[in-house]
Amino acid sequence: MNETHYEEKIKNLKSLIEVSNIISSTFDLPTLTSLIMEIAKKVMKAEAATLMLLDEKKEYLTWDIALGEKGSQLKKENKLKVGEGIAGWVAQKGKSVIIKDAQNDPRFFNGIDKKTSFTTRSIICVPLKVKEKIIGILEAFNKIGAPTFSDDDLELFIAYASQAAVAIENARMQKQVIEKEKMEQELILARRIQQSFLPSSYPEIPGFKLFASTLAAHQVGGDFYDFMTISKGKLSFFIGDVSGKGIPAALYMARTMQDFRSSCLRYEDPGKVLTEVNRLMLENPISGLFITSFYGVLDCSKKKIYFSNAGHNPPFLCHGNKCKDISEATSPPLGISTNIKFETGEINLSKDDLFILYTDGITESMNPGREQFGSQNFSELISSLRHLAPQEIIREIINAMNKFTGNAPLRDDTTLFSLKAL
Repeated sequence: MNETHYEEKIKNLKSLIEVSNIISSTFDLPTLTSLIMEIAKKVMKAEAATLMLLDEKKEYLTWDIALGEKGSQLKKENKLKVGEGIAGWVAQKGKSVIIKDAQNDPRFFNGIDKKTSFTTRSIICVPLKVKEKIIGILEAFNKIGAPTFSDDDLELFIAYASQAAVAIENARMQKQVIEKEKMEQELILARRIQQSFLPSSYPEIPGFKLFASTLAAHQVGGDFYDFMTISKGKLSFFIGDVSGKGIPAALYMARTMQDFRSSCLRYEDPGKVLTEVNRLMLENPISGLFITSFYGVLDCSKKKIYFSNAGHNPPFLCHGNKCKDISEATSPPLGISTNIKFETGEINLSKDDLFILYTDGITESMNPGREQFGSQNFSELISSLRHLAPQEIIREIINAMNKFTGNAPLRDDTTLFSLKAL
């Protein structure tokens, strides 16, 4: 290695160190790719440079801009099939290449030259790799002051491409982190808004105590409950489970709660309330979403619950030493069809009777062996807790569920409503 060649190597090494600092200075991908091409053009002393990124399916190379006199004209032609042209060949084979006479190389695709009036004489093209994974290619055209690119140029370009690939991957990861954080913040806000729809206090009910709680499997969910005084001595209450998850289910939930609140003030009969809510839902249906719901009215003076069930889990009633599910007056879920007759049933309550509503997040919760908690276990658990106050009952149910699942993350939203006659 002669002295001039040695000095050139040192110069190139210093250039790479400077380049590394520059391209690591931004995580904005469009700015970064533009910067990488600008530096590539200078480092390789080329007339133009292009950076193409591989799509997720690894079928096409795409680019936003190409640097050089005709670069702006290339922007519209921003897709190249893998295997097509020199760039496509490099992306497919994962090999770097110097093309000394592009016009006579059978792999050369001259379509861009024709559209831009640019004449490609020589090409140097290298893959962009991150841990042997090809994410794109980097290409330079027409060495200024020389007929073609040299092996030393290729060595320098490969080293530069390695730095560029890492910078691009870091920018992508940073973008994902930012988007994830933004989504999490939006979900937290959506959760707060959703929680604002749920009751924040409990009414004083002569001769009764109630408590309710909901646990979302995600930041936002589709379970809901509410209760409100509709006349003296009468309390309406309902529980529901939207068929979906996440933000769509939460929005559907919020709308349905409003429909319930307006309908229960218009109608006292539970069957008529569900009929009206169903009608309102089907006026503006959301494809693929429906709701199971139980609606009831507690008449404190008569110690009766009048109710109608729209495809929801049957509630449990504990009387004395026995707990049984109430499967009467059950119809299909809300939001499926207008041709549904919602019947009304009634439950008589005595002193110390316990009434439990729930969503299937509790009965379908699974242990590490993928066994479900199940209705039978749930019934036996409620029976063992019937002597406790409603709030304590729900707390113990949740504790039992967590113990059963090994504190695994919730698979589905879980809501519990407990009413006890004093």
